[in-house]
Amino acid sequence: MARTRGERIAIGFMIVWLVIWTGGMMVVLYGLSRAVAGGEPMAMLIMTLWLGGAGFGLLMGARKLRDLLLTPGSLPRKGKDIAWNDGVSGGRDGDGPPPPPQV
Repeated sequence: MARTRGERIAIGFMIVWLVIWTGGMMVVLYGLSRAVAGGEPMAMLIMTLWLGGAGFGLLMGARKLRDLLLTPGSLPRKGKDIAWNDGVSGGRDGDGPPPPPQV
C-alpha cells in the first residue's frame, strides 16, 4: 500500500525531530561532563533530570516513528460530515428555513 503525502511528511518530521533532539541531548551530556569535572552538584542534578526527561521524549518519538514505518495508514483521518437527525428543521446546511425564534 502506497503511503499518503501526510504519512511521508510525518515520517520525515519524526526523523528530523529525533536527530535534533539527540543532538540537544549530546550538548547537555557534554555540559554534564564539564559539571562533573568542575564539581558543580546543582548543575549535575539539573542536567541529569533534564536528560532523564529528554530520554523519555526520545523513546516516545522513536516508538512513534516505528509505528509510522510499520503500520501504513496509522495517521488519523479527517472527520467526516455527519448528517445529524436531531428533530430540528433547518440549520446552517440550508436544508430548510430556520425555526422561528421562541418568545
